Parts: sequence; C-alpha cells; structure tokens
Amino acid sequence: MKRFLLSKRALQRVIIAVCAVIFLFLINYFLSNNSLFKNLFSREKIFVETIDVGERDSLSAKKNIQPKTTQLASIRKAVQKTRKEIVVDSETKANVPTETVPHLYVQEIQTGDTKSARNEFVKICNYGQDILMDGVSLKKKTSSGTEEGLLGDQWSNITVSSTTCIYAANVEADISVDPIIRWAKSHSLAEKNNTLLLYYKNQLIDEVFWNVIPKGESIIRESPTSSWHIKK
Repeated sequence: MKRFLLSKRALQRVIIAVCAVIFLFLINYFLSNNSLFKNLFSREKIFVETIDVGERDSLSAKKNIQPKTTQLASIRKAVQKTRKEIVVDSETKANVPTETVPHLYVQEIQTGDTKSARNEFVKICNYGQDILMDGVSLKKKTSSGTEEGLLGDQWSNITVSSTTCIYAANVEADISVDPIIRWAKSHSLAEKNNTLLLYYKNQLIDEVFWNVIPKGESIIRESPTSSWHIKK
C-alpha cells in the first residue's frame, strides 16, 4: 500500500513537471523569438511584456532629450533667421553698382636725352575695355619719397580704346612720338632713383621704380607682367 502511494506521488510529480515544461514552452513560443534553452541560459536581454529593456531605456532617454530637442529647434530657427539676414544683406550689396578699375599699365619711359632733360615721355597702354581717363592720375615719387602730380584732370575727357596706347610728355619735350597730353615743365622725371605711380581714384594700379635710365634711351616692357629692358 505504501509503495503504491509513493508511486502515485512520484507520478503526480512527473505530471506536474511535464505540465510545467509544456507551460514554459508555450510561454516561450508566444513571448520570445529565441529558443527556450537560449532564454534560460543566455546572458542576453530577453523580452518582457513585448518591450525590451533596452527599448525602455531608449524611451526614457527620449523623454530626457525632448527639452534639448526643443532647444535645438530654437537654435535652428535663430540660425535660419541669421542666414536670411545675411542673404538679404548680400543681395542688397550685390545691387550696389561697383566701379571697374581700369586695366592700364606703364609700358615705356624716357627721362630725357643728351639734348635736354625735358625730352621725356611716358607710354601708357590699355589692355582692357575702352576707358575714359576721368579719375586716372599719374604721379612721380622722388628718391626722398615725396609724391608729385604729373597728370590728373588734364586728361579727364580723353578716351583710351582697348588694346591701344597713348603718350604723355613734358610740355617742353621735343621727341619723335606725338604725345596726346603733356605735364608742366617743372615736374621733370629724374634719371636715377625715381618712381612713376598710376592711380585710379586714389587706388594704385601700377608702380614703376628705376635706379637709372641712360640718357637718350628708354626702358620698355611688352605686357604688364613682362620684364623691363632697354629699348633697342
């Protein structure tokens, strides 16, 4: 009798164990994509009420980030407003007409000859569009650094066509070329350590310094970027 009772209890335990295992399999089947063995012995996160622990943490993080997101939105609006202001400002400036600096350069210089120190001239060339010489001035700078005006308003009504050149000379110069404009005889060019300055409305557009130009000869260059040499 006792043996029967023990067998009955053992059978009940076995049935309870089998039901428990079946129940675990059913729970695992409906609530997890992993195997029962993996869920029981793995260290990886498991699903709890269909919300992963990591996802819950991410939801909490999103709640904490929300005020910062609002701040970022405010910053973006401020940046966009600043960009709009910059664009409007740049467009306003773009509508303001800008002056074009003349493409002029000094091509040839003579500082006198054996007959007279006043037999001097300067050749100026235009490598850009047609230019009205209004606003263009020609000055010289002495070895001491003093600037003196040679030409200013005198040629304000002269137009220099594209790719052409003009000659300017001392009023008393007796030379083979035909000057289109002359400067006062008191402003003669020095043979040594002198500088010519070509300005457009106080903006320097060309500057030429020489330590010596031999009497009766001239220095010349073929383009604004060419080297100077004695004209042959």
